[in-house]
Amino acid sequence: MKEFNLDNWEAKEETEGLLFFAQRAREMLFDYTLDTFKPSALNTSLLCEELLITIKQVENANIESNNLNAILDELKWAFSKDPVAKTLIEGRQKDYIEDLDLNNRKELQTRIQLLYNKLREEKYISACQLFLTKATQNANEKKLIEQLSRQYITALIDFGYSQSYLYNKTREFFFGSNKINSSSDIEEFFKFFPLSNVEYDLVFIGSPMFEQVKDSCEGFGIEILKKIDLPGLKKWSREFLDSKRPKQLYLKLNEINALDEQSAKEIAESRLTKISNLYAFYHHKKKLSWSNKAIICRSENNKINILLSPTTAAITKGSDNRIDKAAKKLNLILRRMVELEPDSFAKFNTVIDLHGIAITNRDHENQLLNLWIGLETLVPSQPGKTKIHSVTECLVPFLKFKYLNRIIESIGKDLVRWNRPLIEEIVETISGSKEFTDEAFFQLIALAEYEDQRRKIYQELGSEILLRYRLFTFSQHFKSGKNLKSLIDNHEKKVIWQIRRVYRARNLIVHSGRHPRNIETLIENLHTYLDTFLNHLVDMVVNDLQVTSIGQAIKEVKLLTEYHDRILTDNKGDIDDMSIFTPIINGR
Repeated sequence: MKEFNLDNWEAKEETEGLLFFAQRAREMLFDYTLDTFKPSALNTSLLCEELLITIKQVENANIESNNLNAILDELKWAFSKDPVAKTLIEGRQKDYIEDLDLNNRKELQTRIQLLYNKLREEKYISACQLFLTKATQNANEKKLIEQLSRQYITALIDFGYSQSYLYNKTREFFFGSNKINSSSDIEEFFKFFPLSNVEYDLVFIGSPMFEQVKDSCEGFGIEILKKIDLPGLKKWSREFLDSKRPKQLYLKLNEINALDEQSAKEIAESRLTKISNLYAFYHHKKKLSWSNKAIICRSENNKINILLSPTTAAITKGSDNRIDKAAKKLNLILRRMVELEPDSFAKFNTVIDLHGIAITNRDHENQLLNLWIGLETLVPSQPGKTKIHSVTECLVPFLKFKYLNRIIESIGKDLVRWNRPLIEEIVETISGSKEFTDEAFFQLIALAEYEDQRRKIYQELGSEILLRYRLFTFSQHFKSGKNLKSLIDNHEKKVIWQIRRVYRARNLIVHSGRHPRNIETLIENLHTYLDTFLNHLVDMVVNDLQVTSIGQAIKEVKLLTEYHDRILTDNKGDIDDMSIFTPIINGR
């Protein structure tokens, strides 16, 4: 969670609801936010669309019919938490999603299509805006604002707005030089997203080999130029054009239809990638290349807009170790991973190679396929079970294991970033040490005996409204074994849905050559899943050689998560004896 510049906010009490929305939206759109706090992969409207697509895939024998049940379950769950969808269908959910016969696919398709007609993206986004306008007027509606914000951001991204554009506009409007005087200012913010395309022209700098495919490029709307005249250039844009080497060429792509500048750049780059791949098919030794920056202007008036730098690729949005720590960890891994049994060591090496290929590849389809193959390589086949069943059964325990720690660490880091001296003082009263441990932060967040310390933090947080809300919300989630189990079970349910969604995307690519619109989100999630599996495997080998094979690691994590589940099931009440829950927090 980043610090927020509120110098231009006036009437802060009257705009508390709007400030909460602004802080939450910026957090969701920040590249390195914990995935728990990012936008949902799909909302109710998009789940209807996914179900309709999957019905066709089932009918074409590209995917198994049991996927329909999984999507329908998720649709019902999403609908139950979606005030926008409930309003748009005026209480008629029973007509559309209750008592459905999955074997009668024609009836299923008709009813879901009727529901989708009422929840189409334009209608849904407009309704979200109306709901948010009203909700942000009331500072006590933070839970509703949280729900609406997730739905709204998810809808905008799927509609076609780039995440970086949404992030930049959120930051500029709410935390830049713009004055915020009233909660109604959110209506001005919405004007950045008119849901209509604009035509853009873009200029890249390309390698000399583009001259050889000049005629082919014309079919993709790409002009190959040795010289270019763009009047009114700003300093950075002029320096970019002047950086062209004598043999390099300008690549001009005209009339790219897109919702925003970054989306236009992504579309333009996909055209260049297509040309490059076709060229590589006939010439394997050399590749076409181009700049990762581009000048973009409006086609209608040739007005120079900005010099666009590359955005963060979906596959690189995970958390990294610091370089010095990464080097130490690598040296330790190289010494200890050879202790793995030969078959497991070979699989580990293969998966590391596949991971590396995915990281360095520009193509989204190749990234997803290589990451998925990596997972399949790690997971042993089980007689009588499908591959997706085996992957899900083996992977989910790894994603449950230490899930709470990721949340605790995130909240802890935000608290320390906000006021390190105060948090050190409070942590010392809890544990007798100023060391920031997960156990100390869990006690601060969860235990009733530290309510006074939490209240002190609430009072001091001031305009850090989102952090105050998060601390309070998770103090409720963490207060009892029952609530903790509900939180973890909910996470498990959503992870299973997402793993299956990734698998459906894999099948869509393999069997039909297409990919879903939300492939970047799927890549980001899949990368996190694979890294989590590998990191736990490495930890168990490096730390006292707890396991010597991948199969042992899978079994050990499964046993640990079952043990943790038993602790929570047997201790449903409010947490007053920390020692009972220590194994869960310490991962043992």
